[in-house]
Amino acid sequence: MRTDIKNQKLFAPKWWNPLFWTVVIFAPVLGIAAGLIAGVLIGLLRGYETGLDIASKNLKRFIAPMP
Repeated sequence: MRTDIKNQKLFAPKWWNPLFWTVVIFAPVLGIAAGLIAGVLIGLLRGYETGLDIASKNLKRFIAPMP
């Protein structure tokens, strides 16, 4: 009994397992999609912050008293 367990590969992938193929096929696709979405969100937040900085600088210049 002990030798039977040693001879088996317990963590080997099973080629007939549909979950294995789902991970193999969809992991790269979902990884790329998640990366694109994260990049878009970070770009939007960074652009919003830059726009606020520029707008506040322009507003200070317009509101500041003339010398």
